[in-house]
Amino acid sequence: SSDVCSSDLGLHMIVPSYANSTLDNEYMTGEQSYHYYNEFLWPKRYADCVSMDRALALLKKAIE
Repeated sequence: SSDVCSSDLGLHMIVPSYANSTLDNEYMTGEQSYHYYNEFLWPKRYADCVSMDRALALLKKAIE
């Protein structure tokens, strides 16, 4: 099996703040994982991590 990222498919992901979550694991707490992905890994690589208000504005603009 192979992993496929949304960017590999030409998709643009928008992740609204606090719209995702994760559980603790042996390496990080859920909160640490959240901050790692939302503040370090995803931005400018795989997704735009934006406020909920910004996400709603982007979605509204896309459907107009």
